[in-house]
Amino acid sequence: MADVVKVATLEQLAPGHGMTVTVRGVTVALFNVEGTVYAIDDTCRHEGVRYDITTGHTMHDPAERVTRDPVQVVDGTILVDVT
Repeated sequence: MADVVKVATLEQLAPGHGMTVTVRGVTVALFNVEGTVYAIDDTCRHEGVRYDITTGHTMHDPAERVTRDPVQVVDGTILVDVT
């Protein structure tokens, strides 16, 4: 990850929770799944569509997806690359 941005800390995003942040004008949804943090585009294409947070693919059609951004956690700081 060449160009990361600090978006939150693990204290702000406990396991089992999610939050939205804005990175370079892009709204990103962050999720902490059992200690692993994932970031996906916060754009929902259809009402009621469910996504696999780990891949960004929709649950009903794996060909449909939202962007998944690389995440790095360093010393409790969550860094995201949306380039």
